[in-house]
Amino acid sequence: MSEATGPSRSLGTEGGLTARRPLPFLGKRLYLATADVEGARVMPSAAHTFEELPARAGLVLEPGDVLQAKMAETDKAVLVSDAMAGWLASTGFAQFSPDPAVTDPRYLFQWLRSDDFWRVKERLCVGSTQRAINQSDLAGVPVVFPDVPVQARIAEILSMADEAIEQTEALIAKTQQIKAGLMHDLFTRGVTADGQLRPPRAEAPQLYKESPLGWVPQEWQVLQVRELTSLVTSGSRGWAAFYSIEGALFVRSQNVRMGYLDFSDRQHVVPPPGSEGLRTKLGPLDLLVTITGNNVGNVACVPATWNDDAFVSQHVGLVRFHDPALAELAGNFLVPGSPGNQQLVEAQYGQSKPGLNLNNLRDLHLPIPGVTERELIVECLDATVAQLEAEISYVAELAALKRGLMADLFTGRVPVSVDSALEPKEVAANV
Repeated sequence: MSEATGPSRSLGTEGGLTARRPLPFLGKRLYLATADVEGARVMPSAAHTFEELPARAGLVLEPGDVLQAKMAETDKAVLVSDAMAGWLASTGFAQFSPDPAVTDPRYLFQWLRSDDFWRVKERLCVGSTQRAINQSDLAGVPVVFPDVPVQARIAEILSMADEAIEQTEALIAKTQQIKAGLMHDLFTRGVTADGQLRPPRAEAPQLYKESPLGWVPQEWQVLQVRELTSLVTSGSRGWAAFYSIEGALFVRSQNVRMGYLDFSDRQHVVPPPGSEGLRTKLGPLDLLVTITGNNVGNVACVPATWNDDAFVSQHVGLVRFHDPALAELAGNFLVPGSPGNQQLVEAQYGQSKPGLNLNNLRDLHLPIPGVTERELIVECLDATVAQLEAEISYVAELAALKRGLMADLFTGRVPVSVDSALEPKEVAANV
């Protein structure tokens, strides 16, 4: 048995903090920006020659490197695989190249995703427009790592939890594809009183009319969000000062997924008194849209049963309808994969860091069927939504299990035997 105890050393030393700069090369190399990392997905969106490198493409990757995004409110970490050798990465990442005899890269990768590191990093972030941790402060973070064999076993246990999460997320992605096809039909053709889709326009052109959204059923209205809402707002900067271990939920960009809210990554706040807290507080059937930060254009509707205290960050727009029943319709219409999402894509401004403003949200057009048809459309989507919610809930349970494992394993509260094979649930049972 061995625990994470002993003299404190620095993260820079234990983790091999470095900055491996690119030398001239032939052809093109893949470039990994911080925006190209989302959860377990690492998908570089561009490749560049040496002559056309972006100014931030200042790191060269080798297998065993570990990357950590420096920006505040961002917990992106990457374990560099053999397939990523030679890739370029943004200097928005801190680059670690640990000596395997001292620190297992897989352990470092998991440790950088822990709540304890998150809190330290957030406290050390500086800057007015884009808060981030600098290299020297990151290097000086004190750490106590166990022996390498124990590191390897802890990394193995946590990787098992990651695999279970990734498998369930793959099921979620498949269900979302099914939902996207259904939404396209429902929001371009609608349903008749008996719950059947209208014939397509090519077969029955008399059933459709032109609108700002293209051809829609004759009975539908098409109105802008500004005509339908009592509030369109977002959080302001400075909420990091109100972060706490417990308290109300703080809704950040990573919590707004494709049509659902995901609180597997939680941040809590003690909200400020006065109008700022009241203005940004969530209510049932509010519509949330990611307007800056990660996943710009993601949309989710707050459940009708919502009764938790929660507040939106500056990266999340909050839309409150006069008729709350419209929120579910709007949420389904605007999510990625649905016909209305193209409006959000076209409204985004900025190249390196695209975003939306509140007027972009107010200008959105929504189809408004009659009440009966609107209810039928939502009802048609309910079964798929229920399946998604069950899968999402399971992911949240797995993420909570992993957070508990991380807290216990990284502190040594649960000792790890190098000689026996431990399952994550077995470790959790010893808590």
